[in-house]
Amino acid sequence: SYVLRVNRDKSESIELDNDTVVGLRKIFRTITEKSRPTVGYDGDEIDIDAYIENQIRGYDITKCFKDVKRHQGASVVISVDASGSMENGRIEVARQLVASLFASVKDYPNIELKANVWSSNQRGDVGITDINNLEDCNQIVTGNDGQCMMTPTHLALDYSSRQLKRMKGQKKLMILITDGLPQYQNNYYSLKKKQLLVMNQKALLRARRTTPNIMIVSVGMHQYGEWFLEECFGKKRIMNVRSMYDASDVVVNRFKNLVKSVLR
Repeated sequence: SYVLRVNRDKSESIELDNDTVVGLRKIFRTITEKSRPTVGYDGDEIDIDAYIENQIRGYDITKCFKDVKRHQGASVVISVDASGSMENGRIEVARQLVASLFASVKDYPNIELKANVWSSNQRGDVGITDINNLEDCNQIVTGNDGQCMMTPTHLALDYSSRQLKRMKGQKKLMILITDGLPQYQNNYYSLKKKQLLVMNQKALLRARRTTPNIMIVSVGMHQYGEWFLEECFGKKRIMNVRSMYDASDVVVNRFKNLVKSVLR
């Protein structure tokens, strides 16, 4: 009910960070090729222990063949803060990171990736723009026809967790990109920072019912934004990025560790 679909100004070009794309493609290839041993009805070799246990317990003794179960894929939602405070280069960093992620998964159909861009107006409507492919990434900008320039982080979490819940991957991951500064008005009434903190903490709890795997990418945040994100999400969930030019190695390495830990 709070969603307002908005058209956003389009950036002139979509830039990729090639180092990030190459590094992430290796990670996603590892995920798609990952398998684990299992016991089932198909296979070339009998698992003696499984055969004996089935016979003792009265189970189906034909379910005793050694098999390999392939990874059933993953679903990833990237939620991008496009409020006014994301200007001055921050939104460009976010756009490049999201575009690089889309480029890195294009050859892996069992990695489902979606993104959304959000900000809100003074009435409390959250202007949402869905990003479904690399070409859509030119809409990751702050300008929009709904005049939405505020930062409703709690509602962005709700929207993204609902979107992720409908996706079919065996493993689920949510990535939130923001500068960490919440700002929200409801019917032209400005909510206080303490109210927003509590609302975001509750939104995180609801989002964790969909997935415990939530990563926060903070872009050029200052001291208050850093404190807010840590209070909401904890230090372990947060990855700091200043620019794609001097931080591509950091992005790949941190993302590699986090993705491997949540999608194993």
